[in-house]
Amino acid sequence: MFVAAPCARTKGVELDQEVAALTAACEAFKSQLEGEQREHVDLQRALEDARRDFASELEKQRAAGELAEERMRATETRALLEIDRERVAASRAQKALDDLVRKSEQRDERYRKHEAALQAQVGDLRHQVGTLEGNLAAGRAEQKALSAQLEREQGSGPRKRGTDYAAACEARAARRRRIGSLVDPT
Repeated sequence: MFVAAPCARTKGVELDQEVAALTAACEAFKSQLEGEQREHVDLQRALEDARRDFASELEKQRAAGELAEERMRATETRALLEIDRERVAASRAQKALDDLVRKSEQRDERYRKHEAALQAQVGDLRHQVGTLEGNLAAGRAEQKALSAQLEREQGSGPRKRGTDYAAACEARAARRRRIGSLVDPT
C-alpha cells in the first residue's frame, strides 16, 4: 500500500523533468529564431552595401567611358569599339545585379520558410508543454487522492487493506496506460 504514493511522486517528478526539458527546447528554438532574424538583417545590410558599392562603381565606369569617348573621337573606329565595350560592361553589370537580386530573393525565401518552420516547432512544443502540464496536474491530483485513500485505509483495519491494495494497483496501472498514451501519441 505504501508503493502507490512514491510511484505517484516519481511520476510527478518525471513529468516535471519532461516539462523542464520541453521548456528548455522551446527557449533554444526561440534563441535560434532570433539569431536567424539577426543574420537576415545583417545580410540585408550587406546587400544594400553591395548595391551602393555597385552603383558607385557603375557611375565611375560610366564616367571613365565618357572620358575615353572624348579622347577617342579622333578615330571613329576606336570610338565605336569603345561604345561596344561599354555596352558589354553595362550588360555584365546588369546581369550581375540581376543575379545578386535573384540570389537575395532566394535567400530571403529560404529564411522565411525556415522561420515559419521554427514557428511551427515552437507552437508544437508549446502544445506539448501544455499537455504535459495538464498530465502533471492530473498526476498530482491522483497522488493526493491516493494519499488520502491510503490514510483512510490505514485506519480501516487489516481486512479491507488487501482488497484496497489490489484496487489501488489497478488504478495505478490504468493511470500509467493513460499517461503513456498522452505522452507518446504513436
